[in-house]
Amino acid sequence: MGIHLLERSAVKTPRRILAVLTLSTLAACGGAGSPDGPVVASTATYRVTFHTDWTHSAFPTQFPVSRHFSGLVGATHNDAVKFWDENEKASLGIQNMAEKGDKTALLEEVDGARKAGHVDSALSGGGIGANETEVTLEFAVATTHPYVTLVSMVAPSPDWFVGVRKLALFQSNQWQDKVTVPLEVYDAGTDDGVSFVSADINAVPHVAIQTLTSAASDTDFLSGLHRSTGRVVGTFTFERLR
Repeated sequence: MGIHLLERSAVKTPRRILAVLTLSTLAACGGAGSPDGPVVASTATYRVTFHTDWTHSAFPTQFPVSRHFSGLVGATHNDAVKFWDENEKASLGIQNMAEKGDKTALLEEVDGARKAGHVDSALSGGGIGANETEVTLEFAVATTHPYVTLVSMVAPSPDWFVGVRKLALFQSNQWQDKVTVPLEVYDAGTDDGVSFVSADINAVPHVAIQTLTSAASDTDFLSGLHRSTGRVVGTFTFERLR
């Protein structure tokens, strides 16, 4: 009887060792997955290309002088935090970005969320100059913090901006190879100016963020789109590099 027990134990031991080695190997690879599926890398690197076709020839009505976009700013984060949303009032960080192109307060909000464990990386990059049409930014994303929020001020403007919020780059246990997002123009709701070159007019009280709609004689934008052409001012294209 004792001999049979010893033989069964001897057969099981290698299986237990194999299981431990398999889990250790997966952990060492830094991946996630199941025995029935491929191992998925726990991090990925992306390049976002911010491209604009907002030129005088493409948008001939109410085109502002020296149009440009402020430096990109945002974060990679988890589901527990958001930095802006339509129909909600703008934070100080979003207000300063949308009114002045100033990143400081928004990066402070991002850092606070990072300390709370909700942000993996702060994002900060260049903008698009008056005679430019494109800018890129590379960043890493982790499966634990798979969302990206990224914004840029439309300039000149009272408080208008473009951006994405809580865009998932990791879905259904896989990294997205390429995601292109059309960029509507948003009104941050913190300034009552109605044209691109309006003087500062603080909104009292502040109202919720909405897509930009103003009189055709002021901006020629309706629900975030150019009224005369129905076009967006640009796109964010996120491409996985490795």
